[in-house]
Amino acid sequence: MPKQQPLSMTKNLISEVVAHFLNPTGYLEQ
Repeated sequence: MPKQQPLSMTKNLISEVVAHFLNPTGYLEQ
């Protein structure tokens, strides 16, 4: 039974944060 990998969740969170800082307006519009 595969588990959700914390590393994957962390990568997704970091990607969202980075995108927010690089383009906050575009991030909010999505």
